[in-house]
Amino acid sequence: MSIFLPHYFEELKNCTLLVAGIANVTPSDCKELSHLILLKTRQRISETTLKRVFGFAYSKFKPSVFTVETLSQFCGHNSWNSFCESREKKNAKKTGHGPGWDVLKQNAGKITNFTLQALKNRSGIPYNQTIKRQFLDDHFDAFLSKGETATVIVAPAGYGKTVALCHWVEDRLELNAEGKANDIIIFFSSSALINVFLSGRDINEWLLTLLGYSNEEDISWLLHEKAGNGDGLLLVIDGFDDHMFKADQFRMVLNQLTDILALYRGHPCFKLVLTMRLASWINYKHEFDIVENNWFMGFPKNGHPVINVPLFNTEEITSLSKKINPAAKAADNNNIATGKFNHPLYFQFYYKDHKENFSLDHIDHICIYDLISTFILNKVYLGSNSADKMLLLKELEDAMDFANKQYAVSKLKVNHLIKQYNAAYQDLINAGFLREQNKSSNLEHNVFIEFSNTDFLEYSIAKKLLLDNNFIFNSTLIKKLNNLYHDDAIKLPVLKWVIIYALKSEQESELKSIAGIELLITEKADLIVFLAELLEKECIAVPQSETIKNYLKQNCIKDLFDYFIGIEFVDPEYEKTLHILLKFELSNPQKIIVYSVLAIISIIKLDLNKLEEHLLRVRKLSNNNYTSFPINPLNCLDTLFYYLRYGIIKKESLTEITRFCFNAPKRGSFEDTPSNDIIFIMAVYATIICNPQKGLRLINVLNDRYKPIDPSSGYGFFMSIAAADRYFRKGETNKGVDIYNSMVAVYNSHENMYTPIMQSLFIALRVKVSLFSNDFNNLEKHFNQVMAFTTKTNYNLSRMYVLAFLLNNNYFLSEHEDFEKQVQYDFRKILRELDINPELFLKPVYNNGKVLIPVSKKYR
Repeated sequence: MSIFLPHYFEELKNCTLLVAGIANVTPSDCKELSHLILLKTRQRISETTLKRVFGFAYSKFKPSVFTVETLSQFCGHNSWNSFCESREKKNAKKTGHGPGWDVLKQNAGKITNFTLQALKNRSGIPYNQTIKRQFLDDHFDAFLSKGETATVIVAPAGYGKTVALCHWVEDRLELNAEGKANDIIIFFSSSALINVFLSGRDINEWLLTLLGYSNEEDISWLLHEKAGNGDGLLLVIDGFDDHMFKADQFRMVLNQLTDILALYRGHPCFKLVLTMRLASWINYKHEFDIVENNWFMGFPKNGHPVINVPLFNTEEITSLSKKINPAAKAADNNNIATGKFNHPLYFQFYYKDHKENFSLDHIDHICIYDLISTFILNKVYLGSNSADKMLLLKELEDAMDFANKQYAVSKLKVNHLIKQYNAAYQDLINAGFLREQNKSSNLEHNVFIEFSNTDFLEYSIAKKLLLDNNFIFNSTLIKKLNNLYHDDAIKLPVLKWVIIYALKSEQESELKSIAGIELLITEKADLIVFLAELLEKECIAVPQSETIKNYLKQNCIKDLFDYFIGIEFVDPEYEKTLHILLKFELSNPQKIIVYSVLAIISIIKLDLNKLEEHLLRVRKLSNNNYTSFPINPLNCLDTLFYYLRYGIIKKESLTEITRFCFNAPKRGSFEDTPSNDIIFIMAVYATIICNPQKGLRLINVLNDRYKPIDPSSGYGFFMSIAAADRYFRKGETNKGVDIYNSMVAVYNSHENMYTPIMQSLFIALRVKVSLFSNDFNNLEKHFNQVMAFTTKTNYNLSRMYVLAFLLNNNYFLSEHEDFEKQVQYDFRKILRELDINPELFLKPVYNNGKVLIPVSKKYR
């Protein structure tokens, strides 16, 4: 069967209706049409199928071969091929082109259609579910509009070169069918060239024979005749790579191809298109340079110097996902970015694992590591030369200086290894696991070998560290990571690979060593989410994996549990992490801490219904479970809930906090743990509803008896924010600004250490500082930042608090009328959204000791 051409299929549908005597088809006609087709062809096409053909029912796929062939026979043709050829001849007569060009086009079409079908059948994702690539359209538009004779599409294996090229060739054939172009497209893969070479024939001679010419004839006269009229002869070869041939064979085929290029380069309508793997192009591109500057490369200015195939962008990933499963939920861009699904081969592996119910919702922090592992398994550990590949990689890793972060090695230095393991080396280059970077100059040969992307580099560093540590995961390995990669972003992904190995090799008893790793708060937040998902996968999702689950029941869970706890990690993914923790058999005090943090998240979002749910779960636990806490967390949460829900101030927690402040145990009585950090932060923020001095007193006691407040730590950050707020409310502005300045110093030195919740609170503090400094320009800028940020993250408490703070200081706003209107508008908007009583946040307006304007009336 010829390639399916939508334009010709529309003509076939019209012809079908004409033969059936149907002028305007309706759904009810499909039953009668089915009967007519059966009578004439003795083949049955169902009424439902015909409804899909004529657009009366939804169809996800193109018509089947059987449907197209049967309709062609109904219209008086032997086959779909016959119908298409009749259309070609009809169009050729209309356009007035000579028979030479049309015969040539038909013969080339047979070759091209065969190649398309063969390549489409090899697609990792079903071809009809793949997408066109805009970059290739742009590349060919530029190439065909210029004077160059040839172009090459270069990328490592797995970048989607072949599928993208098939789509482009199909589109070009469709233009021919519609009469918008009149190109001859000869499309074949390098496997065809192998057969030609083995038969002892010349490629040019073989091509001419396929196109219907004898050895004595050539097509130069025809190309000359077509010069200048826009028609083109495109010779397209997919997969022109040296690994397909023996070394001497490839060079001979290459010589014949360059001869063809030299023979026809004088004809503007002749174009040569090649796709090549990166290693093939690097090794042989100098052979093509003998043809004077006739190559269009199309390498992006800011991209890879010898790769002109980009990875998927977000729009393409979303489009591809939708085409695979139209019913799937829209892609989450953050998940896509996290999963690195821009690599077509990774996407293909993901599809194979989830093709039954494909959706990008399955993406998590573990997914990308699974995909990279699958890639390495398929391309490195399996197949021919696998042992040699392992030996070569070990030698290359030894030659690299990981300690000094030198991840590239001179090719001259390891040339003896390349000769020894040449086949393995070529496999690794062609697979895209390794790459060569040529930085040679006129005076020096300088070619480096390196891992082709950071994923493979991180994996290899982790493997080397494990090898050097006898494949044992322990505190010694953690110390090596800290020493080698201090303040280096590569530390975290390397650590993740090491942790994966530890779990796979049943070294879970040493997971507590993770507490010794030195990370920024943002990096720790990332690691926590990763750990939770990994433990869930290894312990909960896989019933037979009991080892880790038993480990989590042991005493050493304390170290690992505390590692997960911290208000500074609050975001939607952290909320998911806490729910994963609850799937394990935690102690009751640990459950109280988890539910308390979930309750705090609800307060931050001002989601009072969720807050009440979490409080109900905490209340179900026995009162005996609260005796281990320095301050009762349930009382603190109850205080905040009753105030926000009903405007009632419950005094149990405030009384307990007062008692604690005046009878606090001496320093060292409280263990410095994340759980205690949570308890004390809750207590401090519970005092927000009363006199600011009460909160300051508690903060000072904790600074003296628990631990000093360090703004660079999560605990110290929240305490600093609370202290600055209390000083501003007391009117001691200078002290509040001093705290702010100390935090700015930390922020400026480690801006990327602040998590989203920390950023929102810090920007809110900047609003207050700007107001008390009478700096309106910065106030407006920071106000807009905090509104945008808190709206995006759903941190409604911060948004409400900033708005209320500004409205409570209306002496300043009255001087800026437009800004005041904006603040009042935003405040009314959030009141409507959350159904919150404004009197909880705003002070009433007094006149001579009487309430002049009730808050509830002003912001009804």
